[in-house]
Amino acid sequence: MQAAVSRTKEWTQPKAMDRRSVKMRGNVAYINSDIVRQTRPGAGVKTMPKAPARPIARPGAKPVARTAQKAVTAAQAKPHAGLVSTLVVVIIAFCALAVLVSRYAAVCAIGTQNETLRKQIAAMEAQIDELQLQIEMEDDLNEVQEKAVGELGMTYPTPEQKIGID
Repeated sequence: MQAAVSRTKEWTQPKAMDRRSVKMRGNVAYINSDIVRQTRPGAGVKTMPKAPARPIARPGAKPVARTAQKAVTAAQAKPHAGLVSTLVVVIIAFCALAVLVSRYAAVCAIGTQNETLRKQIAAMEAQIDELQLQIEMEDDLNEVQEKAVGELGMTYPTPEQKIGID
C-alpha cells in the first residue's frame, strides 16, 4: 500500500498558485500562467519532460544553414543517391533507344525484302507479256496445220470417215 501511495506522489505536482500575468500588445492580450516556474517540484519527484519547442518557419525568412556535422552525417547516409538515380534513368533510356533502333532496323530489312519482291514481280510480268506476244505471233493457221501434219502425223479425214448428225 505504501508503494502505491509513493507512486502516485511520484507523478503528481503541487498545485500552482493562482498568479497570472497579463501583457497587452496592441489589441492582443497575452496571459502567462507558468506553472513550472511558480511551483517547483520537490526533491525526488519525477516530472514529465516538455517536448522541445519547434521553430515556426516564416514565409519570407531564409532557412538556417546546417552545421558541418549534420551535413557530413547526411552525406554519409546517402552517399551518391543523385548519381545512382541518374545512372538508372540513363540506363533505362539507353535500353529504350536500343529497342527502338533494333525495331527500326527490322522494319528497314522487311522494307528491303518487299522492294526486291516487287522488282521480281515486275520482271515476271514483263516475261509473261513477252510469252503471250510470242504465242499470238505463232498462232497462225498455216503453221498449226504444218506442225499437225509434219510432227504429229495427222491427216484430213476422208469422206467415209465423216459422220453427220441430224
